[in-house]
Amino acid sequence: MFGVQAPAIIAIALAFVEAVVAQGAAPRERIYFSVLNREHKPRLGLMEKDFVLRINGRPGVMEDFRPGKGNADCSRPLAAWILLESSRFVSSRVIADQADAAAGLFDMLHPDSAVGVRLITDRAETLAPLTRHRRDLREAFTRFGESRRELKAVPRDETVFLGEDGMFRAIDIAITGLNDFRLSDPSLQGKEALSALIIIAGAGLSPWYDERNLTAKAARHAVFIYPILMPEATHGLWRRYSELAQSAAGILSGFGALSPELNSFKSRTMNLDRDALTFNFIQIVRDLNGKYSFLAPPVPPGGKVELELKCREKEVHIQLPRKRLP
Repeated sequence: MFGVQAPAIIAIALAFVEAVVAQGAAPRERIYFSVLNREHKPRLGLMEKDFVLRINGRPGVMEDFRPGKGNADCSRPLAAWILLESSRFVSSRVIADQADAAAGLFDMLHPDSAVGVRLITDRAETLAPLTRHRRDLREAFTRFGESRRELKAVPRDETVFLGEDGMFRAIDIAITGLNDFRLSDPSLQGKEALSALIIIAGAGLSPWYDERNLTAKAARHAVFIYPILMPEATHGLWRRYSELAQSAAGILSGFGALSPELNSFKSRTMNLDRDALTFNFIQIVRDLNGKYSFLAPPVPPGGKVELELKCREKEVHIQLPRKRLP
């Protein structure tokens, strides 16, 4: 699926395990968090002393603390899926008009970054696999309308039926795929790579789906979620996607909006012009670059660890998706 054969993936995984065993210790995950100002933009320039970490209720230390990075930083590769909802609220023409913006996303990223595109209805179909080629993203967006018509007519071999869970199931599959890709792709080994889901949608979500397990999975695999909603999206949809984004340390925005937004009623900058999606990509990359991190504390065998993080600075909001270990 990603251009890496199963034997190669197994060999890479075994080599990784052997290296860990040779070092005599299991790898410790990195805990990422966001510090956002009132405009939901990253608050940079904070140091370890500006935070208060509690581990199982007791004062703790942030090991290997790393501050957020500036807007133009490209030091961390990104693996990301773009999920394009196929509904009457998502225009084929508007998506095709974003083809150059989609290709231009690579200009904001580390050279080893990989981005893929999937079409989402009651099923999921890959329009572009996780790729490092601008033309693949451009073609995926340009052929969005044609692909959605073909999908309705004849499902392809790689089509995945999502069932009643719809977009939530698509998100679940994408999280698993991003984690597998990050662990197996040779270009990402030894690098601090980030993962993200970018969702372009306008229709409803399953009302009976409990997304707590989904956001917990996203937190475990350090996948950040960035919904981009169309102007026709209802207030209820904005609320659910806003909660999803905050739980997964992402941000919500309207299509083509100049800044992150919490609800449709305050949105005044959404637009559907050609390359309007560039504004959303700038916000997403800025948010990813701005993430702070530290090494997770050791978890005793059979035990659990709960994390609580506060900032000494006022008028900021912390998004810490990974609060419980393992």
